[in-house]
Amino acid sequence: MSPLGYDQVGAEIIKNFKYNGRSDIAKSLAPMLWNRIKEYDKDLSFDIIIPAPSSKTKGFKLRDEHMKTFCEELSRISGVPTK
Repeated sequence: MSPLGYDQVGAEIIKNFKYNGRSDIAKSLAPMLWNRIKEYDKDLSFDIIIPAPSSKTKGFKLRDEHMKTFCEELSRISGVPTK
């Protein structure tokens, strides 16, 4: 599930978020994803939101900070705690 469509504009936004250090984009993406989740299944519930590293073997690195920021923002708007 993606907060944006797979078009050129969506791809550019995600690229800036993931690879260009634009963690500020999380404030826009998190509500979009939360709305998509609620549209998909309004009764779906979560116990916790856990950010996943880009690589199983390398764990979190500086480049993964955007996902921590995203999960924290998703937690803030959804009320679901993050680890």
